[in-house]
Amino acid sequence: MTPPIEPAHDPEELTAHAMGLLDGPEAAAVEQHLRGCAACRREWTEIRETVDLVGSLPPEMFADGPPSSDLPLRRALREVRDEPVRHRMPRRRPVGRLLAVAAAALVLVVGGGLVGRLTAPEPSATSVAAGPGAITAFGQQGTVRMTASVAPAAGWVRVATEVQGITPGKRCTLEIENADGKVEPAAFWMSAPPREPGRPTPVAGSAIIDPASVRAVSVRDDTGATLVRVPLSLT
Repeated sequence: MTPPIEPAHDPEELTAHAMGLLDGPEAAAVEQHLRGCAACRREWTEIRETVDLVGSLPPEMFADGPPSSDLPLRRALREVRDEPVRHRMPRRRPVGRLLAVAAAALVLVVGGGLVGRLTAPEPSATSVAAGPGAITAFGQQGTVRMTASVAPAAGWVRVATEVQGITPGKRCTLEIENADGKVEPAAFWMSAPPREPGRPTPVAGSAIIDPASVRAVSVRDDTGATLVRVPLSLT
């Protein structure tokens, strides 16, 4: 007979702890286990990154903002964001399902993929196009090349890119830069080898930034190095 999973080994317990749902002895038991289990520490870190990304989304992303019109996904995101506030309620709930739905919503809202969890999406045969009124530009830095298309919206922008030449295995952030040099993240992903040699990887996302202030689209890795930057203006 297979022995029961210890609470500290239970993926649901790790998820609940990352979401701030555990109190007292339960939290202490998980933390004690994490100190001695490298595999669970890695899993907990990945879950925590997902929770942090969901929690960092501003309220505007859930109203009339960036492009998820799927109301169930929006409701799931709100539920995950509000979950720690309700942590004194009975905790035996499908927290894994909530996190999975939130992750799916995050991909739709932020674009790209979850840091450390997903590789870049399969390339599309369509051309780069962010939407009506989009401006498209190309840039290259060393072996890294990017075509970027940015389309204005009401107080935010959509961005669609095709990227080539990034070393596989890099954690990347697609950023939008304004006239003051401030950057806003639009997508996160892990670079992967192209499915076909020479074919670019599409990465799309959105950012809350004044469309009139957009000055560039760039890709930065997790060391802070800029891999490629494409100057671009919507005005």
